[in-house]
Amino acid sequence: MKCCFCGAELEPHIDEWKSIRKLFICNNTGCFCWGQPMLLEIWQALIDGKKAQDALKVAIDALSKIDAFNCHSKGAMEVIAGMATIANWALYKITSITKQEK
Repeated sequence: MKCCFCGAELEPHIDEWKSIRKLFICNNTGCFCWGQPMLLEIWQALIDGKKAQDALKVAIDALSKIDAFNCHSKGAMEVIAGMATIANWALYKITSITKQEK
């Protein structure tokens, strides 16, 4: 598993208490999360959140291009349809990432 902030491989961390719970850290000294031992579940939640943020940015970019696009130019409908498809894909991605199983 890789750090969602810098992409470095996460490494197992053994604390002084020899915790039964498996902790992982990012050893990239330039990273925001450097040296912060966290449970694998926490890392996974951070990774999922970062993926959802990235997908949201794609959706916002696509929708803002539709909003700013000159709809009277040649091929406008095709471009608008393409941007809407990208936005829909990104919103679907966010939904699938953040869906909570019950």
